[in-house]
Amino acid sequence: MTQQSVVLKTGGNSGFGFAVAEELGSDSTKHILLGCRSAEKGEKAVAELQNRAQATIDFVRLDITDEKSISAAVSEVEKKYGRLDVLVNNAATLDQNQESLALQMASCFETNSTGVALAVDAFLPLLKKSTSVARIINISSGAGSLRRRVNQSPNAQVVGMQGVAYAASKAALNMITLAQAKAYGGDALKVFVYTPGFVISNLSTLNTVENGAKSPKDGALGLVKVINGERDSEHGGFLSESGQYEW
Repeated sequence: MTQQSVVLKTGGNSGFGFAVAEELGSDSTKHILLGCRSAEKGEKAVAELQNRAQATIDFVRLDITDEKSISAAVSEVEKKYGRLDVLVNNAATLDQNQESLALQMASCFETNSTGVALAVDAFLPLLKKSTSVARIINISSGAGSLRRRVNQSPNAQVVGMQGVAYAASKAALNMITLAQAKAYGGDALKVFVYTPGFVISNLSTLNTVENGAKSPKDGALGLVKVINGERDSEHGGFLSESGQYEW
């Protein structure tokens, strides 16, 4: 019997993260670990996925803004599986409800960049125990592209300082990913940053069909190819569904 790949996804109980879990769920060679802050939401998502999945799926409580939560999740994965094959860092926040720019900046960086750096650092020993090529995939956004912001037209939806906390935290995530690729990357470990594009989600009120957002499944199909090793030659790249994205 083929050994299942152990795939841990953070922020997987809704939107794009849930769509990715759905796509992976059709693959019986995968064991999916859904990492969520809320046990109630995480277990509900797992139950819904299990009804139609060929893959096996479990819930892992994981809050990437809490080092104790990360440490506990690492211990749980190590005890149950002894290794990790793929880590997908999808948990993110826009947090425009904060009452000040300072709080927005702090919240976005804590989740979108610092939390990812801490999660990768903590799970790295288990990734190095993978029996195949291990992969780290950090989910970014076109909002974090410096080139895109330089070329942005004056009538774009996000201009000036609107959304700057989210955009800056994703730009920081891109740098963190590049550093991880240089430090950890090799034949046995591949590192990527991936943007699903503008998809329907509860991240913000802009992510709707009316505003041109596409189905989360469209972005998920591209990510599954990265998870499955079909784009290993692009190690260290900023990937999109159709190719390389501009930094």
